[in-house]
Amino acid sequence: MDKAMKRLTTALVAILILALALPAWSPALSGEITLSMAVNKAGRQRMLTQRMTKEAFALASGYQTEAYTKSLNASRDMFDRSMNALLDGGPAPTTGGGVVELPGTTTPEIRKQLEVVVGMWNEFDAALGVIVSNDPSSPKVEAAIQVLHRISVPTLVEMNKGVGLFEAESLKKIAVLKTMLMGVAAFFILALIVTFVLSNRIIIKPIQELLT
Repeated sequence: MDKAMKRLTTALVAILILALALPAWSPALSGEITLSMAVNKAGRQRMLTQRMTKEAFALASGYQTEAYTKSLNASRDMFDRSMNALLDGGPAPTTGGGVVELPGTTTPEIRKQLEVVVGMWNEFDAALGVIVSNDPSSPKVEAAIQVLHRISVPTLVEMNKGVGLFEAESLKKIAVLKTMLMGVAAFFILALIVTFVLSNRIIIKPIQELLT
């Protein structure tokens, strides 16, 4: 009886520990949510490179200058702030006008790839600035357009590599989290089974014997 009681106590303590440990999972789940947001923002960067190229070409042709100037500057700001947040952490703008906090990345491979994109973005953005601040007929604008022809697609390609790395990192963390959760669930179920069996032996059966 003493051994059975000790086992029951151990099982109950194990269940209590698991219950108390549940809040400790919050950082892991929060980290995965944050990484998913980073994947989303990195994917948006690809779209922004193409949007900005289109807006710049429209400006250079003299089409709806005021509207495209406003739109292009907003796209530049969104790309730049998002890039900084992806790399070093901080607020990243959302499409709806709000912001989300990103932690930045410490994974060397991802940082290296993002730094490649940043280097290309500096040249990309400088060309966009020339187009925004000069008359469409200016030779400077023509030169800036040539820069965009040369760098727009490569920037998209390199950003796409960054997105792929973020996605791979997310899948790794999801796999680890799933494994850990399955292990905890299995241990919890085992503890419940042991508790039920021992409770039946130590408590329920003696009570039934007394009643009969």
